[in-house]
Amino acid sequence: GERLGGDEFMAVKPYLGAIVAPTSYSKSAAVAPPSTISLQHIHGYRAYDTRNNIKYLAGSKEAVYFGAAVAIKVDLETGQQSFYMEHTDDILSIAVSGDNEGVQLVATGEIGKNPTINVFDAKTMQTVVSLKGFHRRGVNQLAFSKDGDMLLSVGLDDDHSIAVYSTKDGKLIASAKGNKSKVLCSVGSTFKNGLFCTAGVKHVETWMVTSGSIKRSKVPWGKGGIQNGLCAAFTDEKTLVVGAAKGEILVFQNSTFKSKVAAHDGSVNCLEVHPGGKIVTGGKDGKVHLWESNLKAKSTVDMSAFAKADECHSKVVRAVTVSEDLESLVVGTLSSSIYSLNVSKAAAKDASAAKLVTAGHNKGELWGVATHPTKDEYATVGDDGKLRVWDIKTRGLRAKS
Repeated sequence: GERLGGDEFMAVKPYLGAIVAPTSYSKSAAVAPPSTISLQHIHGYRAYDTRNNIKYLAGSKEAVYFGAAVAIKVDLETGQQSFYMEHTDDILSIAVSGDNEGVQLVATGEIGKNPTINVFDAKTMQTVVSLKGFHRRGVNQLAFSKDGDMLLSVGLDDDHSIAVYSTKDGKLIASAKGNKSKVLCSVGSTFKNGLFCTAGVKHVETWMVTSGSIKRSKVPWGKGGIQNGLCAAFTDEKTLVVGAAKGEILVFQNSTFKSKVAAHDGSVNCLEVHPGGKIVTGGKDGKVHLWESNLKAKSTVDMSAFAKADECHSKVVRAVTVSEDLESLVVGTLSSSIYSLNVSKAAAKDASAAKLVTAGHNKGELWGVATHPTKDEYATVGDDGKLRVWDIKTRGLRAKS
């Protein structure tokens, strides 16, 4: 049957049959303690089926990402987390607008029969507008326009339908049927307002929104060869770069194939263009490359130097974002770990270059949690088949098996 919800929808309670009342338990004492609880920390992020889903916030040392039904903002220096908790099911997609006079918007889309897209202020973490009613099954891609006033979304229906909303009043500006093949990324141009790109299984397309209408243009692969487009970005008004499953970066100019560069040994999973022109890519090979705008020269960070290659850690890069000053990278790996790195130190393989921001389980659902009776630690197990023991105070990983 068709799955119409995420972990929130599918969760069951297999632990109920294993719960045993404490010795000398008395029902008369069953009174809730006079206190409240609040969320303090979330381990890891959604990595196993998403890409390019960690974003630096402008003018800050903060980044945003998501796990389960929560959007998370983290201070990369202190590790302090803030939360946006207005979704009712698992988040599948995220996009961040440009900085508009000190205001930066974050959009998140969820899975579900009638999914909601929430747009919120990155600074206050308060909802600006909620969008619902058009998509079915889920929203797996989001992208802001140059001015942040429009948001493009891609649905999980059979047509992978495209919607463009106003972020000011929440009205649907335009909509269209998308590609029948799965859409794996979307991006808005930071050079031309209303221009977007979507790419995925054997296709790349651009979309131009003007005067309440949307125009679709297929981008032919040409001599680049038909591939799966996994990530994309505009480098100027006319030029589009696409990271592909075969490890190449393909360059299109005016929707015509121009050239390609062998970038990674394995798929190019994520790609971002810095406002200054540099291009950062991350791949299945565990490498992060920081390219000049012409893709002729690069510096490289090898994540295998920082992500221990064992059952609980992976070097495979699924998300990458670069700071405004180009001095820092945030890298998300397949094992649901997020690292903050100093670029120059990391390129020199200095062990002090990387800081583990968060780590977690990396596949499916979490099924078990238990606190130690005397120590400040708790243990978790999940669908990834791994046991992890965490420090309550530092939130760091104490042990694993």
